Amino acid sequence: MCREDIGIGGRNSKHIIDNLKININLLEACYINKVEKVIFISSSTVYQQANYPICEDELDLNKPPYDCYRDVGWLNRYVEQLCKYYFKDHGMKIGIVRPTNLYGPYDKFDDERSHILPALIKRALRKENPFVVWGDGEVIRDFVYVDDFIDDLFGIFEKKCDCDPINIGSNKATTVKAAANIILNLCGHDSVTPQFDLSKPTAIPYRMLNVDKLAMTFGNRKRTSLEEGLSKTIRWYEHLPNS
Repeated sequence: MCREDIGIGGRNSKHIIDNLKININLLEACYINKVEKVIFISSSTVYQQANYPICEDELDLNKPPYDCYRDVGWLNRYVEQLCKYYFKDHGMKIGIVRPTNLYGPYDKFDDERSHILPALIKRALRKENPFVVWGDGEVIRDFVYVDDFIDDLFGIFEKKCDCDPINIGSNKATTVKAAANIILNLCGHDSVTPQFDLSKPTAIPYRMLNVDKLAMTFGNRKRTSLEEGLSKTIRWYEHLPNS
């Protein structure tokens, strides 16, 4: 299974409990100290299974998140409801964002926590041969460069702290196979062809978000192409000590 699909701590309940306590205490502290605005960064893992770009109002709490997102999905669902409580009962200005797959400089590159793109970058820079990718490579994801996400976050913080959840994505579907080939090319390792191991566990086949609400609220958003974003990420990682 791709690391991006493990969620917070996988099946480790301690991580779920700790994260829940952190979010509850943080919201209460913001209320007590009269913090003017709060943004809760939720996740696309809150959604139930869908084979199309899913809208914010299509979240069905009667249907569970994907099983591999079960822990983190229910955690974020609960904290979103908690945000709505503070918004409605205490008048706190809270924004809720549901981003899809984020990547860029300062991402997690350690072996235990890295998501799919950092993991592929590390292996491509090591010039692994054969270059094996779990699954058939046809898994579809929406990758958003971190600077674009931050720009959206500031806009939402300024104008949409109304506790109405809003999706953030690039609106561009990318297969893992396509991402792997881009990374191999950018890392100068394009002499190899990725080998896809169908015997290994794979991630859910499709995850995309509908971002019409974002566009209707703020207009068309600037988006960094995957090639440009990966190039910036690779250059950043190469300059790290011991990378």
